[in-house]
This record gives sequence, structure tokens and C-alpha cells, in this order.
Amino acid sequence: MDDKPVADLGKVVAAPVEQNEDNKSGVERGIIKFGNVLALLFLASVLISVYEVVARFVFNSPTIWVHETTSFFVAICLVFGGLYCYIENKHIRIDIVYEVVPTRVKFALDVFVEIAQLTFFIALSYASWIMAEKSWFNPLGDLRLEESGSAFRFPSPALIKAFIFICLIFMAVFSLKRLISLFRKTNKMKDAAL
Repeated sequence: MDDKPVADLGKVVAAPVEQNEDNKSGVERGIIKFGNVLALLFLASVLISVYEVVARFVFNSPTIWVHETTSFFVAICLVFGGLYCYIENKHIRIDIVYEVVPTRVKFALDVFVEIAQLTFFIALSYASWIMAEKSWFNPLGDLRLEESGSAFRFPSPALIKAFIFICLIFMAVFSLKRLISLFRKTNKMKDAAL
């Protein structure tokens, strides 16, 4: 990777965020590896879509499973993509103001962002739990996976909703981890200054 700054704004230089594999836990590294494998579902979606086109237009024999399976694969990949980007710290970041403020203000901004993210992830986790629970259990509490309503009757809605909940729990945990490590890093810097 090129070490040149992304943008030179006078005295302010915005460079790419450094990725440090040493800071990542085994769970985070596992999630990244799983995400790299899960990305193959995009390829599978393309292949089964091509199969559907050939089956439908060449052999006049359309399937009942391709559309739902493709939608399921893509939905899983998109949901997991949020967790993957968060762990890899590759999400979109606009830091023009951040780069020009003093270190203390940067710390305050970092704390604010982490607390806001944690609050957001906890709220979304709660909402996704309600959504997932309703898709997995009927009002009497019996297990009944919500289905798509088509002839294929695949329980993709229930599986996707549960997957959303799981990914959001991971994001909340990793957000809390970042917040704690932010305070630890600051305490180490204070101790080193003394």
C-alpha cells in the first residue's frame, strides 16, 4: 500500500487508518476469515442465477428456489458486511474536522463516537431481538420459523432476522471493547507522561 497521504489540506494530512492485526482478538480474526469465505455466497448467487436463466429460457423449466436462495445469500452477506467493516475499521469516515482539533478534543470526539455507536448497537440489538423472536416463535411460544410465503417455503426471513441479531450483538460487544481500549490507551499515555 502506498504510504502517501490521501489528501493534503495545508498542514492537515488525512492518511488511511492503520490496521493493526495485533490488536484483534481471536474472535475478530475468526470473523474476518469467516467473512472472506462468506463472500463466496455472492459468487454462488451469480452461478445459481445463471442456472435459473438457462433453465427458464432454454429448457422452459423455471425453478422455485433460485430467487429466494439468491435473496437469502445476498442478505446474509450484506448483514455480515456491516460487522466485517466494523471489525476491519474500514467503514466510511469523514475526519476533516477531527484532523485539525487538539488531542484532547480528539479524545472527547472518540469517546462520544464510541458511546453513540454502543448505544445505537444496543438499541438495534434489542429491536432485532424482538423481530427475530417473533419470526422464530408463534404467540404461544412454540417454535415456528417464519417462511417466505412462496412455494419454496424456505425459512429465510427467520434465519436472516436471527443473523441480524447475532451480528448486532457482536458489534455492540466490539464497540464496548473499543471504548474500554480507548480509556486504557489514554491511561497508559498519562502514566508514560508522568
